[in-house]
Amino acid sequence: MTKGKRQMENKQSKTDVAKAFARAFKGQDGEKMMKYLYSITFERFFGPEVNEATLRFFEGQKALVMHIEAIIKAGCNPEI
Repeated sequence: MTKGKRQMENKQSKTDVAKAFARAFKGQDGEKMMKYLYSITFERFFGPEVNEATLRFFEGQKALVMHIEAIIKAGCNPEI
């Protein structure tokens, strides 16, 4: 398989995944899921006594939620 063909298949695979995410998270249930994920990540606050490991753990969760949002947005784009 040539490099160009692998890149095209990889792009198609990413497109398929993005569209699947967009379908899975659309509608009222999808909104509820994203609101829940947002509430347990971005709306969580810690006091000054929190350790670095806990902060890193929750930053990773935030990054995952942002990644999911980006994939959904890409899947909703009719140009992909």
